[in-house]
Amino acid sequence: MKKFLYTLLLASIVISCKHEVKEKLPNSSILEKLDRAHLKVEKSSIQYREVVQLDHHQMAEVYGVYTPPAIVSLFSNDTIVSNLIKIDQLIGLDMPFKVLAYSEPDTLKLSYAYTSAKFIQKRHHLSDIDIVEYGRAIDGIVVQLPQKLISHTPVSSVDSGFGIVRVLSNFDYDVTLLKIRAMVK
Repeated sequence: MKKFLYTLLLASIVISCKHEVKEKLPNSSILEKLDRAHLKVEKSSIQYREVVQLDHHQMAEVYGVYTPPAIVSLFSNDTIVSNLIKIDQLIGLDMPFKVLAYSEPDTLKLSYAYTSAKFIQKRHHLSDIDIVEYGRAIDGIVVQLPQKLISHTPVSSVDSGFGIVRVLSNFDYDVTLLKIRAMVK
């Protein structure tokens, strides 16, 4: 009889635990949902070299500032990146590969954003051939993510040099670089 009661008690605990997990998933916090979304990005980009992950929410929290949860993953295929930068050093502004998992402010809605091949092509006036390898790589990652959560940025208004501001320095290269580093710090 004791053995039966222990078995019944153990079965009740296992069933309770399973039920508790099932209940928790739909009601999970936005941070938990974001972590799961970010893990999907990591899994889909596993064949590339990870450069860095930036958790904007946690970084801001350190300074007492609120930002909606967002984690950007930066990863690279050095050959693809190097070949693009050889064409134009300014392409480095859009490298390495980036995928952002983020939530809309004050909601539980998650989305993904990424730097598309079409954006880079138009911004840096590249040919279809120039961008084909980057396109294959980033599309291969994005296709593994839930498609209904991907935020597609329209590129119809993007033209060569879009968003890039060039400023002529009054100083030589070394002094200019020192001044830029000081401003960034």
